[in-house]
Amino acid sequence: MSLSPINSGQLQKIIKVIYENSGYDFSNYSKASFGRRLEKIIKDHRLKGHRELIEKLSGDLSFFANVLPDLTVSTTEMFRDPEVYKGIFDQLLPELATYPSIRIWHAGCSTGEEVYSMTILLKEFGLYDRCSIYATDIDERALATAKRGIYRLDDLQEYTKRYYKVGGTTPFSEYYNSSDKFFSFDASLRKNVLFSTHNLAIDKSFGDFHLIICRNVMIYFDRILQERVLGLFKNSLMRRGLLVLGSKESIGFTSEEKNFETIDHKLRFFKRIGGPL
Repeated sequence: MSLSPINSGQLQKIIKVIYENSGYDFSNYSKASFGRRLEKIIKDHRLKGHRELIEKLSGDLSFFANVLPDLTVSTTEMFRDPEVYKGIFDQLLPELATYPSIRIWHAGCSTGEEVYSMTILLKEFGLYDRCSIYATDIDERALATAKRGIYRLDDLQEYTKRYYKVGGTTPFSEYYNSSDKFFSFDASLRKNVLFSTHNLAIDKSFGDFHLIICRNVMIYFDRILQERVLGLFKNSLMRRGLLVLGSKESIGFTSEEKNFETIDHKLRFFKRIGGPL
């Protein structure tokens, strides 16, 4: 049986039910993208349609917890887009090195692979011991994976290739231990990392940072929420603080454009103009 696409009225009702039952607010996520994710959930869980989905979301908290990663798109990889991490190493870390202590916010960190990518870069640049890293996400299950730092062995070969493409000089095997099916990062790579829940749609700033990394998260938001998040990042950055966005994300043509200068348009590196010292 083929299912009809979710219309705007049904979508709004589902968003309302999710908010009333869980407190998660998806009202400013891209409607087209969010609708497709809901349709996939209906198909994957063999539901009869949006009405049965609403019933499940209304009365089954375990069901919501199970589908939350599908709603928030919790996907990430180590050294995703190696040229970006090479740029961070070459362009941004020398600037961070001028500070006696460094605060970094990795927003929308998902299951943590990109956080560990960053801690490895910081170690190799000799900055890690000066850093306090705050890694946040809306999905508590994804954060639990990030805190453990245990990943599938099947991905290790590709991650190793990317590490050397970025310019890594230490044998990559020194950073992890492996078993038959999994590999786990050394505990030293997370000793300066605090993993915590944070909802970019509704939560406030929680400090002043020298660097914020938020890649491939805002593409799932509508323009209103994108503006809100960029404002949050502006208010969370020190003067001359650095911002790294995803390849399809930009500050251009937003109300916050005037508060940033572009360091590298291709790599999506920006610098805060003004702000606290």
